[in-house]
Amino acid sequence: MPVKKAGTIIGGLVGRIQWHYQVAADVQGFTVERDERGQLFLRAAVSQFSEYRLSQAPLTFIVTVKSGEYRWPVLKVLSFADHALWAQLGAPLAKPGRPT
Repeated sequence: MPVKKAGTIIGGLVGRIQWHYQVAADVQGFTVERDERGQLFLRAAVSQFSEYRLSQAPLTFIVTVKSGEYRWPVLKVLSFADHALWAQLGAPLAKPGRPT
């Protein structure tokens, strides 16, 4: 199995974290990164949030682009302080241009 390169996969200005159909957090600046072991992480600046919803499961990080949406499951919120969020993500659930 080929090893995937570490580094930034996607970065952007706007995204959201959802708990089911409810917004748990509005994201204003983010990067999705892969470490050397292949694990995915989200670093995000959060503008508005619900502490209760962010503590629930399952959470999904969603980025809307012209051709559709990227969606990743949030496996674990590793830290959240001063509107800066760091979380571990799972494998993508959806990518633009591909069926969900």
